[in-house]
Amino acid sequence: MELASRLHSAIEKVCPIVGLRIGKRDDKETWQIAFADETTKKQRAAAMTVLAAFDADAPDNLPASPSVAGDLAALKAALIEEGIITEAKIEAAKRVGRRQPSI
Repeated sequence: MELASRLHSAIEKVCPIVGLRIGKRDDKETWQIAFADETTKKQRAAAMTVLAAFDADAPDNLPASPSVAGDLAALKAALIEEGIITEAKIEAAKRVGRRQPSI
C-alpha cells in the first residue's frame, strides 16, 4: 500500500477526513489533512497525533509503532494547541492524582 493510502487509513480511524496531501516525504511539516466539516477538536487533535507518530518508512504490512512517550507528547501538544486543555489543568490533574490512594 502506498504511503498516502496508509496514512489516510490510519487517520480516518480516529477522525473523519476528506483527504490529505503529502508534500515532501521526509518533512511532515509539508503534510496536510483536509478535515471533514463535522470533525470535533478532539478528533482533529487525535488526527494530528496520528500524523506526528506515523512512520512513513514502516513496512506496509506492519502498523507504525511510535514510542509511547512520543505519542503522549504529541497528543498533549495537539490538545493544548487546539485549546482543549491547558498546562494549568494538566498540572492540577497531576496534583489530584498524587493524592489518590494506591490500590
